[in-house]
Amino acid sequence: MRTVLFAICVGVVALLAAACSLSGETKEKPEASSQPTAEDEGLARLREARVAGTLYFTDRSCKLRAVRLPGLRPAQLPPVEGHCRFSLSPDEEGIDATSVRWSPDGTLKARPLPGHIELATDSTAWRFTFQGFAPSFKPDGTPTFVREGRLLAWTKCSSRNGVAFPDQTSRCAREVFSDADLERAFSDPARYLRAVYTIKDVQWLDDATIAVLVHSHERPGRNIENLVAIFRNRGLIAVPHFSGEPYSDFRLSPKRRYIHARGDDTGRVYVFRRRGDEVSTVLVSQRASNGLAFSPDERWVALGNRGNMTVVRTDQLRDHYYMTGRARLIPVPLRVFDLDWR
Repeated sequence: MRTVLFAICVGVVALLAAACSLSGETKEKPEASSQPTAEDEGLARLREARVAGTLYFTDRSCKLRAVRLPGLRPAQLPPVEGHCRFSLSPDEEGIDATSVRWSPDGTLKARPLPGHIELATDSTAWRFTFQGFAPSFKPDGTPTFVREGRLLAWTKCSSRNGVAFPDQTSRCAREVFSDADLERAFSDPARYLRAVYTIKDVQWLDDATIAVLVHSHERPGRNIENLVAIFRNRGLIAVPHFSGEPYSDFRLSPKRRYIHARGDDTGRVYVFRRRGDEVSTVLVSQRASNGLAFSPDERWVALGNRGNMTVVRTDQLRDHYYMTGRARLIPVPLRVFDLDWR
């Protein structure tokens, strides 16, 4: 009998010990889960910095999504076409492929085609196709394009549905820049290659100033270079960058104070800042980047990486470029393929 009672007591003690142990573990769990994660800290820093706006992005499956900053709440999407890299209209009502350029008011879009450009209204109520490449729009809404080494701006000599357009003979287009201007600008052999210079793409910084992606090669075909050059009224004012790597995805920030492009070979992002006549390189990403977007007020820039997206103040881009440690990168728990910020 004593043996039985002793066994029962031992069993009760063991059960109590186990219960206490489980109780202790239960109490510790909330303590462990209360520790903030890197994602929580990133969102808290977005709120603290009052980062705002709507972030549009495609995920790794090329599905378009939209979230409101800083809380990452889902936002309404415009009608969607399937594009991994995309271009969002200024009024946020239309989405198209990344190569499409929009007029400042979002009513027109220009789509590059092989050897041609298709101009259409956003609703595609009408379309017009003509010879040329590198479509762009001046800040006043004037469409421009490149044909046979000449940058042409449309003039209002004829119209359809109230929109002026050029015919195939360029009767309705006026030359504003050309490859000949490039040849003159880069004619000093002490500073530049003795090469053939051609226009690859154009963006308008204001109604008289353009950023030009320039392709150059020596006449025998060696020493190919690509550069970004800034011109005002045909005169060269800055050359912020040379590279043996070709560029594409040439874009402007919302207020046209920053220019950015993607390297075709490495996927690196190049960012240039304009202050008056001074244009400087403020970022060359250290590795391939999945897109870049400026906040509407240009105080912040979002960078897509292989892992989480990061946000950094634009006035700290040079610190990030030179890895000084002063740039405060904010991690955001989103994996993006391309992005835009409105």
